[in-house]
Amino acid sequence: MNTNESLNTTKVEDQAKAPPNSNGNDNQNSPIFMWTYGLIIIALAIFVFNLKNKVNDLSAELSMRPPVIVIDYTNIVKSLPDSTPETTEKALLATKELLTRLKDAGYVVLNSQSVATAPDDNFVPSSLINEYIK
Repeated sequence: MNTNESLNTTKVEDQAKAPPNSNGNDNQNSPIFMWTYGLIIIALAIFVFNLKNKVNDLSAELSMRPPVIVIDYTNIVKSLPDSTPETTEKALLATKELLTRLKDAGYVVLNSQSVATAPDDNFVPSSLINEYIK
């Protein structure tokens, strides 16, 4: 046997010993990888389903709560065009009427002196009262 023949037989024997698909993608086809991948997909699906239920529960809870509005009597009186007793009385009557309408519409109306802080959008605009007294 010459050296060329012995090299060829060594190559053939090495190829016979090499595992099939030894191109580096063995791990993607292994059962462990497939099971892991499947479990991750199942866990993600369960997480999304539970998250959807939590969001629906939160939306239902929020829809049961009444909207809140805050009234600032001091700001209303300060915004009056003149501070005569008649104008102030008209403003307070208009405010009382507005509060009744808000209550009937389902709002909870809070006095600003009882509120530590609230977004500006939750306050009754004083211009609204000024329109009532005109």
